[in-house]
Amino acid sequence: MNFGTALRQTYAGAWRFLVAIPILAAAIIGVEGLQHVVEWRTGFYASFAGMKAAGHDPARMIAGSLKVGWIVLLGYWTARFIVTGSPKDAMAFDRSAVRRYTAFFVFSASLGLLIIFGGDLLHLAGVDRRIAATGMAIFTVATFPISLIIVPWAVGAALGDPRATLKSSFRRAWGSIFWGLALMILAPLPLMAAHYALGYGAVGRAPWLAISMLTIDAILVGFLGVVINVSQVVLAKRMAERAGETLAISPA
Repeated sequence: MNFGTALRQTYAGAWRFLVAIPILAAAIIGVEGLQHVVEWRTGFYASFAGMKAAGHDPARMIAGSLKVGWIVLLGYWTARFIVTGSPKDAMAFDRSAVRRYTAFFVFSASLGLLIIFGGDLLHLAGVDRRIAATGMAIFTVATFPISLIIVPWAVGAALGDPRATLKSSFRRAWGSIFWGLALMILAPLPLMAAHYALGYGAVGRAPWLAISMLTIDAILVGFLGVVINVSQVVLAKRMAERAGETLAISPA
């Protein structure tokens, strides 16, 4: 699989998922919309000074955590749909897959919450906020490769593969690190850039214009969340091919 093919498969797969199971992506839109409502009530979009003041508002952080958690959870159905091409197989209850993906979800969500709230926890412990923010930024960059290395675990767990573990994931990811990093950065990059442009662009605007921009942004994030997850499945396919294997839902 070459890189151009991987990018095309990511966007084509994300679109097919949206058409086949739109309600799951709609949930991301709803959570992102909730975060915008919370931010609006705190004055986050009134001005850049308001954005800075409300940046660490607890309600905003909770809403953001819900969004991140749902995107991770969405990976379960995304993997099953992209591998099988069947909405029925994607949504079918699979006890083994649910159990295995739950273990992955706890690990991934814990890491994500640490990244989101780590700076605030350090500040509460007495660390200067600027130093805490710098430390967490370094930690986030340093741990980014982990999100790539655990891709085979995530996808394999969603498929109910008994071989899918953190240990086996490290072995399978080897040899695809830089290729995978490029895919996981470049695939969502256009959507991520538009996401931030709409968010920052809404600051200080007339209410009708800001609300319109934030509504478009919420819809965009729904697609972005699916693209992020599909890129991981495409990467897992490439890793499996390098090992001489194919991805498939394991028999119950």
